[in-house]
Amino acid sequence: MKRTLLLSTLLLALLASPALTEPQVVVSYPEGVPRVEIAGSYPQTRYTVWRAPALVPIYAPITEGGVLCLGSCFALDRDAQPGASYLYRFDLQLPDGSLVSFGPYPVTISATLAPRLRARLAPNPGAGAARVELFVGGSGGPLDAEARIFDLQGRTVATLHRGPLARGLTALSWNGRADDGRMLASGVYLLRLRTPIGSTAGLVVRTR
Repeated sequence: MKRTLLLSTLLLALLASPALTEPQVVVSYPEGVPRVEIAGSYPQTRYTVWRAPALVPIYAPITEGGVLCLGSCFALDRDAQPGASYLYRFDLQLPDGSLVSFGPYPVTISATLAPRLRARLAPNPGAGAARVELFVGGSGGPLDAEARIFDLQGRTVATLHRGPLARGLTALSWNGRADDGRMLASGVYLLRLRTPIGSTAGLVVRTR
């Protein structure tokens, strides 16, 4: 009886040991792309990150097998859908050859921080030249896209981009002028990005 109690106590102590505690998962959104990382440093460790839909736990790798971890172990999940919930698992091969698996970690992708499409202009409100940021999420090649500024009657006043647009963030410079060469008048306008996977729009306020 005493031996059983001692073994049970030792087992509970091992389970409570910090060495066996899983690291926390950290999610960030650099340039709108979900970045899933486990806390801590794991130099010279090789790892693979797996993802599964939260309701269908069938995992698929989102990194190449055996990525060398130079410090932090993370994955950029370009195909994650905004607002969707996933399970993430990290499989690590430690420098001594031993294997350890962390997870699954439930994560809901922020629809605000990881939009599928984004178009914005800065400064806004503003006058004169401005910076235009166009974002297209997901993986794959460039998409045909148009970014235009419309007046409130729906007429195009300035064309900012027309043609292939790479995935990720594209920054453009705009001189603040309409297509006819005149400086855009003060007022409220609409900036719209249109692609084969959808469109997005936002208000632009120009001042003098």
